[in-house]
Amino acid sequence: MDRNEFYKKYVGAAKKTLDPVWSLVQWSWESGWATNNTYKYNNPAGIKYISDTFYKSRGINAYPEKSGYAGYKTEDDFVKDYNRVIGLNYLTSFRS
Repeated sequence: MDRNEFYKKYVGAAKKTLDPVWSLVQWSWESGWATNNTYKYNNPAGIKYISDTFYKSRGINAYPEKSGYAGYKTEDDFVKDYNRVIGLNYLTSFRS
């Protein structure tokens, strides 16, 4: 997937995040411009899977992949979890 295809595919999802430009940059880096397996599971950010109970309690439809990464049923499920991860305290202090 070239850069234009990548942006076209993910720009809609990025617009639902706290910082769309940063999200696209991070997702392109994490997924190797959609060349690694996390891209196949609607997870361009490479978020690790936690547990069924964790995701169900948050209304996120996710499943574990063999690699330990989360797979998401929909783009919206991914965006919900991505926004959760970006809002974690350790990342907030890192950005300061």
